[in-house]
Amino acid sequence: MTPTSQILHDATGLSEHEGRILLSLADDARMTNAALAETVGIPPSTCLLRVQSLREREVVRGFHAHVDRRALGLHLEVLVAVELAEQSSEATGRLLATCRALEHVMAVMQVSSDHHFLLQVYATSTDQLLERVITPLETLPQVRRTNTTIVFDHWRRQSCLAPLSAT
Repeated sequence: MTPTSQILHDATGLSEHEGRILLSLADDARMTNAALAETVGIPPSTCLLRVQSLREREVVRGFHAHVDRRALGLHLEVLVAVELAEQSSEATGRLLATCRALEHVMAVMQVSSDHHFLLQVYATSTDQLLERVITPLETLPQVRRTNTTIVFDHWRRQSCLAPLSAT
């Protein structure tokens, strides 16, 4: 058993083959079942059953296409910290509902800091950011203030499995 497969098995009960399937899919989620089976070293029918099992157990929750936001004209990436005037489930619910309705908000994270939420936003310009995101947020009675940080560049791991393989 590889060190990563052993860590996955110990932490989650996943088999060595399931661990290898996850690592392979993390590298290339478009891999055919036949190629995946060959990479993992199991028959295609077994591989298909293992992938279906991983999906049913929600270990694999989806497959995603990485779309370059800049190719779509969304040249501005911004983190918007939001501080609520009051922390209540009602205030949180209203903020989340508003964020879901704002097409430029890509992700919302509830955080522990001076701010209560951190939003990842894509926009074409600062004018669009102000008009379509900041102004609608700041008009909400439950929002005390916002703080905007422009992201010049970022790096992201393709998979959450990398930290496990580094242990």
